[in-house]
Amino acid sequence: MRNEFGKIIAELAKKDDKIILVVGDIGFGIFNEFIKNFPDRYFNFGVCEQSMVSAAAGMALQGLKPYVYTITPFITDRAFEQVKNDIHHQNVNVKLVGYADYPNFGPTHDEFAGKKEVMQYFTNIVSYFPKTIEDVRQAVLESYESEKPAFISLKKAPKISLNAHYICLGECGGSSNNPGNCQDSSCSLYGKPLVLCNCEDGKHIYNK
Repeated sequence: MRNEFGKIIAELAKKDDKIILVVGDIGFGIFNEFIKNFPDRYFNFGVCEQSMVSAAAGMALQGLKPYVYTITPFITDRAFEQVKNDIHHQNVNVKLVGYADYPNFGPTHDEFAGKKEVMQYFTNIVSYFPKTIEDVRQAVLESYESEKPAFISLKKAPKISLNAHYICLGECGGSSNNPGNCQDSSCSLYGKPLVLCNCEDGKHIYNK
C-alpha cells in the first residue's frame, strides 16, 4: 500500500505544484520519484513528529497542500495534541498518511490510536482505512479533491492467490485478469470498477 501511495503522490505532484511531501525519517525507496522530480517540495523532519505536523498546518494556512507521512502511531499518538489543535480545530488542508504494519517492533509502533474508534473523534478529519491497493488509490484521489484534512491508514496489501482475478458483481458476472470497469452496457453496474477476487474451490472470496 505504501508503494502505491508513493506512485500516486508523485503523479499528483506533476500536475499540482502546491503539493508538499513531509516525512519523519521514513519512506526511503518509496518516494524516489517524488524526490528526484520535486526535491524542493520534499522535507524530512527526522524524528520530530510534533514539529512536522505543526509545520504542515502552517503550510496549509499559506495555501499549500502538505502530505505528512510516517508510522501511524507517530502521527496519532506522539503528535496527538498537534493533530487536535493545529489540524482538527483549524480545519486545514493537511493529509496525514500513516503506515502501521510492524508486528515485531513493540508498543511504540502499535497503531492503537489509529483505530476507527479513536479517529472518529476528529470530526473535521476524514479518515480512510483502505483494505486493498485499489482502495488506496481511491482514498488518495478522493481526499485530494477535498480541502478538508484527511487521515489515511496504510498497511501491507493483502496477499493475492494465483487464482486472483477481477469480477463484476452485477448480473453480467463479467470477469477479467486485469483491473478495470464493467464493459457490459446491459449490466446495471456498467462502467463501475470490477472487484478483486480470490477464488478457492469455486467460491468467490472478495478483498473488499
